[in-house]
Amino acid sequence: MATLPRAEPASSLPRIYGSLVRAALAEALEYRAQALLWFVAAAFPLVMMVVWLAVEREVGAQLGWSDADFVSYYVGAAMVQRFTFTWSAWSFAGDIQTGDLSTKLLRPCDPAHHYLAEQIGWKLFDLLTVVPLVAVVAWLVPAVQF
Repeated sequence: MATLPRAEPASSLPRIYGSLVRAALAEALEYRAQALLWFVAAAFPLVMMVVWLAVEREVGAQLGWSDADFVSYYVGAAMVQRFTFTWSAWSFAGDIQTGDLSTKLLRPCDPAHHYLAEQIGWKLFDLLTVVPLVAVVAWLVPAVQF
């Protein structure tokens, strides 16, 4: 006999998400070296910004883009990339390979909630680290417009 998928009562979801997001945020704070590597990897648009600024200085302003326009565009692109990237598919595949999905299936809430809460926790960590850095850049370079 097939069993129906379990559904969490709507009243318990906020409590479940609160716990899962706190755990993911604690993991992000615990693995600071990993977070630093992700931050460096996410800085690739800023490397492209430096390249385009060098090209712009070499050949002159093209299409009316100033240095501040390049900086604004690439800092914005880095933030969009940082806050929209997700690795849930890799986490899911890894959980299948290692067998960790079995333990998540035994828990009282659907594994999808675990993956979503993990992303929310890491995005909160990004808010705590990236947004102040961008605010400092905006303060130090007043020509930058977002």
